[in-house]
Amino acid sequence: MEKEVIHNFWSSRATTGQSRWTSRNFVEYELNVLRNLKLENTKVLDLGCGFGDLSREYCKSEGELHAIDMEPLFAKWFTESNHFFEDSEVT
Repeated sequence: MEKEVIHNFWSSRATTGQSRWTSRNFVEYELNVLRNLKLENTKVLDLGCGFGDLSREYCKSEGELHAIDMEPLFAKWFTESNHFFEDSEVT
């Protein structure tokens, strides 16, 4: 039962276009922290990616983004050629 409730919740969220619990200002703060690390040839693994608000922005044109989420509806948000989405549970 719990798994079904969780799946239903995220299926409904996937249609809203917003999964973050934080504000856009906090996303900008997180991006600044990541960009200040100045990592080269970055590969990002985003487990439970949802819409990937942070990871998509960070890997917009550089590096690779490997996004994994149990909700297949999130796949449509990963459209760049360096974005790879997999519909899978973490386990």
